Amino acid sequence: MTRRKEPIAEYTYVEDLLKEKLDAKVKIKDRKIEISFTNVADLNRILEILEVKE
Repeated sequence: MTRRKEPIAEYTYVEDLLKEKLDAKVKIKDRKIEISFTNVADLNRILEILEVKE
């Protein structure tokens, strides 16, 4: 029998905040944040929201 790790409530809250802010799928697992995007334009939109610049 395999045990599924239950998401930590605090992380779930942060996931929800990021999902709302970025309008993207966000997952926090193993102390990593994963943000999904559909194409380059979507990635650029997310980077702009995060104020990530070259």
